[in-house]
Amino acid sequence: MASAGNDGRPSFLVMGTEVPSGYSVLVTGAPGAGKTSIARSSFREAIAATNKGILVALEPQRRWGPETPLSNDCKVLRLDGYSWKAGMASGKYSVRNLSNLNDLSIKMMEAADEVGQDFFYTVDSLSDLAVYCKEEDILRFVDVVLAYYRARCGTGIWVVEEGIHTNSFNNMLKHLTDAVLELKLDEQEENLDRRMRWAILRGPSAPARWVRFSILGDGQVVSGGHALSSNVDAPPHPTADNTSD
Repeated sequence: MASAGNDGRPSFLVMGTEVPSGYSVLVTGAPGAGKTSIARSSFREAIAATNKGILVALEPQRRWGPETPLSNDCKVLRLDGYSWKAGMASGKYSVRNLSNLNDLSIKMMEAADEVGQDFFYTVDSLSDLAVYCKEEDILRFVDVVLAYYRARCGTGIWVVEEGIHTNSFNNMLKHLTDAVLELKLDEQEENLDRRMRWAILRGPSAPARWVRFSILGDGQVVSGGHALSSNVDAPPHPTADNTSD
């Protein structure tokens, strides 16, 4: 859901908390904690309200569910950073090699120019770049893209895997971004205990305590019996731009 902020720009609800226009949110946690589910549901809910978005997919697309057609007035672009590994990269917004962060940043900037101001975006997952690039290069990439997106009032989520990056890298990411939503996962007998908290949210107030949540079969995120996101199958799923280079 999007609403108008004090400056007239749309703000977005991320897991029930209002995030101002232009903010960047780190969603961190261990594998299985629910990072992609939260990113996916937040993205789709935002797109349902604004009809403008960018999905930077660095992991297999099946994790984002089945393809559904876009409405005529919906401008949503997908940057495909995965298919090249299988020799299947094609289209204007397909990345040929993740070791070339300049290529990825240029495509992200071109996508922002195409969708126009006041859009929502998701990068899933920034940690995939660590296989191909040094941490200092990834941080420079994030810094440049954030400056470009903030200038165009792009609000979004950066998914980061817990436990594979250095402390200095994680601390610098927190410095560069505006908010951190931490997730943790505990296994209790046959049940999974998922929790989230806003570790950092510059400006707006947000609860800092750990809150239990669950993910339903349709992708809806629920906490305390209340839905924190809508059914993810309702808003449109982004499709890649298949025009040739």
